[in-house]
Amino acid sequence: MAGFVPTSTAKVKPGQILTFRYPKERSRMESGGTGSVPRLLFVLNERTNPAGGGRLLHGLNLSHIPWIAFRKFIKRLITQDTLTLIKRRYELKAPINELIDRPKTFYAKYIKAYLAEYPCYRTYFTKLIRQPKVGILNYATVFPPSNRVARDLLIAKGETLREIQEEVRILNEVINIDTMTVKDDMFRQVIMARFGTVENFVEAVLDIETYIDETGTADMGEIDELLK
Repeated sequence: MAGFVPTSTAKVKPGQILTFRYPKERSRMESGGTGSVPRLLFVLNERTNPAGGGRLLHGLNLSHIPWIAFRKFIKRLITQDTLTLIKRRYELKAPINELIDRPKTFYAKYIKAYLAEYPCYRTYFTKLIRQPKVGILNYATVFPPSNRVARDLLIAKGETLREIQEEVRILNEVINIDTMTVKDDMFRQVIMARFGTVENFVEAVLDIETYIDETGTADMGEIDELLK
């Protein structure tokens, strides 16, 4: 797991690990002896509470799940689709399936099926969360060493947010869509229309990444030449 850095609840994304302080008396399901110890949460999604009170952050309290059980659970969430891996990279999200954006379906298919014996599902009012810090799991360990393409497409430890944002800017100009908001199915259609094959797109993404790493900037004229 990568080191934690301060954040705000508005910037938290599904698949991230969040640590924060939360008033004990407002916890959904009390766990004895936690006191003011920060919660450690695997973030699932954020939704408006239908009963009122504001926005709720849904997640799994990692204090209640053995690591080996959590790792097996994560393996079931990880997408094996190359285009989805790339899209999650540019969304700055974990490489997981879009199903996590549908809480009820996700809960029935994954939580009840694989984590039912652990009382880990929690919701927290975002307005009561204090001192939030976010970290990213090292998802490379979930993919076998033989799957080098997937490992290369994940956000690496040494990559900066600015570099990823620059890649997103370039890709958006190349394919003329906003990769941060477009749905996965439309993203696939646009990519296949522009590049022809997944392999061609992967090569282009890695070329852009290498170019930015080496130059620290990106000129669209040079990028156009690079992708010809």
